[in-house]
Amino acid sequence: MGLRRTLRRGRKALHGGKTRKATDFHELRKRVKDHWYHARLVAPFQSHAERVEHLSRVLGHQHDLVITSSTSTTKSFCHHHKGAQTPEREALDLAESLYDESPKQWSKRVRKYCRRVRQCHLCVTLSREGGVGGRAKGLMSLI
Repeated sequence: MGLRRTLRRGRKALHGGKTRKATDFHELRKRVKDHWYHARLVAPFQSHAERVEHLSRVLGHQHDLVITSSTSTTKSFCHHHKGAQTPEREALDLAESLYDESPKQWSKRVRKYCRRVRQCHLCVTLSREGGVGGRAKGLMSLI
């Protein structure tokens, strides 16, 4: 699956789930995971990948609360967050900032990075050995 397509699907899941049901958050979590798999491949984007992973964990926590509260006779665990941001609100805020950049702009930045890596003499040498340059070539096929 291409990087641009993955981001488009994530944005669609974020903006398409107007009802904010548990299924909407679950769909968003799946799309965030897809994006995380791509983002962690690009070394300079590790801080971005960490943000994506954090969002995935928040969405997982939200999902756990939904499942637990639906199978329990007690009140929802969300009530324990009085004064604090709910997992839903935190997830939406993180997702809004994450998907703020268009898929086209994001993929351009990654493509530019990959081209720089391939032009570096050290990376060209490593690519013959299956190192960093080979990784960049593989990334170009994702875009």
